[in-house]
Amino acid sequence: MADYQLRKFTLNRVDKDGNDVVVTHEDILDKRITPNRAIPKDSENTDYQEYLKWVDEGNTAEAAD
Repeated sequence: MADYQLRKFTLNRVDKDGNDVVVTHEDILDKRITPNRAIPKDSENTDYQEYLKWVDEGNTAEAAD
């Protein structure tokens, strides 16, 4: 089991004008701790920086189901 899992969510929303809008959100699930923690893909986020270092070391995150 990988320490991290890539996640992608597609949500259908209605904006303030009543238009249907599709919103896609991506993050990384940190499975090393309980409860699991969602890490946003933000270069300023230290958890995301740690994740990128982990990937650079040759590790691969598990794909979302």
